[in-house]
Amino acid sequence: MSRNEAERLAQAISCLRPEWPVASLLTFIGKRKNRPLLDLTIELAWVAQLEDTKSPARIDEAGPWKAAVRGAEPVNTSAVLGSIDFEADCAECLKPREHLWHGGTGTIHDHEFAARRDNQPTPRQETRA
Repeated sequence: MSRNEAERLAQAISCLRPEWPVASLLTFIGKRKNRPLLDLTIELAWVAQLEDTKSPARIDEAGPWKAAVRGAEPVNTSAVLGSIDFEADCAECLKPREHLWHGGTGTIHDHEFAARRDNQPTPRQETRA
């Protein structure tokens, strides 16, 4: 991990926990500089969000943040996709047709309803790619 990466991480975590000074976080992170940046970021952000966390050293304890770094169970995408009715859900926002139509006009919030017919990315997903 570079000095710049360590500084950015320390600043980000200090924003989450202002009582943890950037200088102290830099020292803490420096002692773990051989760890992958992503792993350290996930663990620090996780423990910083817990009200009962007293210090960033909590990442050294056993906790769910360790599983997050190792990787959780893989998501069964077929089970998730199987719950989507591609004919009845909007291709733009994936919300069910019956919850989105307003007065039969076909207008749904900021877009027209478009039935999903297959597992293609939504127009919003395509623009992000």
